[in-house]
Formats: sequence, structure tokens, C-alpha cells
Amino acid sequence: MVYWGVRTLHVYNLGTLLSAVACFVFPLATSFPSIAACLGLHGFFLGAFPPLQSVILVEYLGLERLTSTFGIMCLVKAFASAAGAPLAGLLFTVTGTYMVPLVVCGAVLIVAAIFHQLMDCWP
Repeated sequence: MVYWGVRTLHVYNLGTLLSAVACFVFPLATSFPSIAACLGLHGFFLGAFPPLQSVILVEYLGLERLTSTFGIMCLVKAFASAAGAPLAGLLFTVTGTYMVPLVVCGAVLIVAAIFHQLMDCWP
């Protein structure tokens, strides 16, 4: 779908990429205001995800499949949420720094944006 000349998938990908940038910049934050700014920007850009997910599902898979695809998407997100924090904790334990989990988080977000952008190649 196109709103104001911008596709919803592109807005979704922009939010993903900008939240990845916030993850990459976060290790450079040394004061409370800079940490708060990084976290605020990360949360702001991640805020594009929930309202656009169902719109993108309908756009690419159709309204008749919305309920089943939304359920599958929530199941996958649940597994990712359950595994993400322990894996980040393991990375911190192994490396002794928070920089590695944050960089891995940013890299995962960039890979997700690349895969989402590949959806534009489908008819």
C-alpha cells in the first residue's frame, strides 16, 4: 500500500535500519542524557513495527490469510523474544562487555531489513 507516495514496507524498513543505528551508537553513550537519547530513539523507531505489521501482511499475503499469518508471526516473535535476552546475556558473559550484544542486535536488525526489502522483488 502507498500512503503519501511512500510504501508501508519502506517505512517499516526505515524504522528497522534507524533502530539498528541506535543500537550501534549506544555503546558510545557515556552519560545519562546520551543513554536516554539512544534508548528513546531506539524505542521511537521500533514503534513503527506494531501498526505496520498487519498492513504489510495484508499487502503481501491477502486479507483472507491475515489471522493465520499474524498468529504464526506472533509465534516466531515469541521464540525470538524468549531466546534474545539469554543469548545477549551469554554474549556479555563470554566477552565481558555490552558492546558485542548491542552490535549483534544491530546486525540482526539490518539483516531483517534486507530480507524485508527482498519482499519487493516478489510480484
